[in-house]
Amino acid sequence: MDRSRLAGLIVVSASLLLALAAFDYYVMHVPGWSADLLYRYWIALAIVVLSVAFAVGYAAWQGGVEWKVCVAVSSTIVLLWAAGLLDFFYALFCYLKGEPYSFQVWSAQYKIFVANGLLPDWTWTHQILWSLGCLIIIILVWRWALR
Repeated sequence: MDRSRLAGLIVVSASLLLALAAFDYYVMHVPGWSADLLYRYWIALAIVVLSVAFAVGYAAWQGGVEWKVCVAVSSTIVLLWAAGLLDFFYALFCYLKGEPYSFQVWSAQYKIFVANGLLPDWTWTHQILWSLGCLIIIILVWRWALR
């Protein structure tokens, strides 16, 4: 896979996450929204992302792409989501609307790491390091796939 195709995959994946962030933002602002629904909603959102990742990888495989590249394609979508790209877009929507963004309320990483006592806090520094870690994994997966 050449660099332009890989860049296209990242743009398409980012576009998917931008669309999901817009959906996410508006769902969270529906009157009557309750934080009790948050985990159920995140599970549904995860199912959407995993299904799209599988569908894109499967379509590539059906198109004759090598299986390792199909794994890398699917992994890229999932890892961009896990990296918190959707959260960056959500924070951007909050900023554009003049609303505060709170990791304590909106961040899955906060819920995983801080609420479970693994870290004392989750800040933008933590988020950026987490995202960079996921990007490094994406790079490693693609290096493996393209060998």
